[in-house]
Amino acid sequence: MDIDKKLKGGYWFLILALLGVPAYQYFVMPQMEKATPVLEEKSDLQKLEAELLGRITAETAVFFDEADEETSTDAPPIVSTTDLAESQVDKLLKIRNDVELLLLSDKDKEVSTTASETKDFQFNEDKPKEKKWMALPPGFEIAKTLYFLIYRQSKPVTETLKEKFTYLRSALMNDLMPFATMRKNEKMLIVYFSNREDYTSYTNRPFWSGACSDLVRRTIYLIESPVVLPYALHEMSHIYFDSFFEPKASPLWLSEGVAVGAQQKEFPDETVWVKDTLETNHESFEKLDDLFATITLENFSNDEAKLWYTQSFSVVEYLKKTRTSNEFYNFCKYIKEGNQINQALFKAYGMPYFDISSLEYVWRHSLGNN
Repeated sequence: MDIDKKLKGGYWFLILALLGVPAYQYFVMPQMEKATPVLEEKSDLQKLEAELLGRITAETAVFFDEADEETSTDAPPIVSTTDLAESQVDKLLKIRNDVELLLLSDKDKEVSTTASETKDFQFNEDKPKEKKWMALPPGFEIAKTLYFLIYRQSKPVTETLKEKFTYLRSALMNDLMPFATMRKNEKMLIVYFSNREDYTSYTNRPFWSGACSDLVRRTIYLIESPVVLPYALHEMSHIYFDSFFEPKASPLWLSEGVAVGAQQKEFPDETVWVKDTLETNHESFEKLDDLFATITLENFSNDEAKLWYTQSFSVVEYLKKTRTSNEFYNFCKYIKEGNQINQALFKAYGMPYFDISSLEYVWRHSLGNN
């Protein structure tokens, strides 16, 4: 029996040896031969990566040399680190895409180019679009801060002025942070006119207007005066609050009520007309249906505008203080979503605010009590 087992074992070992060598040559060696070119391709890729690194280094050196030349001029714009980084990313993306195309076949190039263009377009959409701003007019000085690009007519933009504008933004963010949808590094353009004539000629605003804003272009227009800061705060409020409703427009009464509230809170002495109107002329307020239907103040006189602004402020303050800040935020959110005012009112505040007339009743009652 032992001899039989040994013979059988030797027999099977011989069969495996005879079959194993051809099988190895047939299945394993071809795979190794196919793998050899991959190592060569990887070597080529490493060369291209080295070339890319060299091009990036060269572009970086040129870019910062250009930046140094700009900062050596007599009246340069202030360039932040964020701006340098964003511009550098644009250049590096282009270099990277160029080198990636070298690695692709002609058919793949067509697909990659389309994808690359789409990606670059989306990247630029996420950045502030400085090209949408007006060009620097003749006779204006320019400066840049983290949050603003400032054009000032006839005078340089001082550090004090930049600090004041920055402070106004910080004061607004305390109240408007839930509504401010502008990105952290997105700048606002401030066009600071030295006289009313040029301001009115450019903006085409009513004679009583002391400032105005353009939400689409993220721009506010101011007139140099001792009370410019309250106006600046008012218009900044429009940009930050109204952006919450984009792409739709915010109701005019709501936007102006919030802006006057911010103005009155930070500069009560400069907005004493609000308090005076509330105390002496609140009985002249129009019906809320008419207030809410107003879409422009272009034909208003100065007194009519003050009355309308004060009423808008009063209604907004009532809505903000009736319950908590959550109800007012939800009210704005429902309007943004397309609800009518009476629907948004009831959804946010519940009973007894089931329509505009019920709001008008309790709001006017509060005026009498105050």
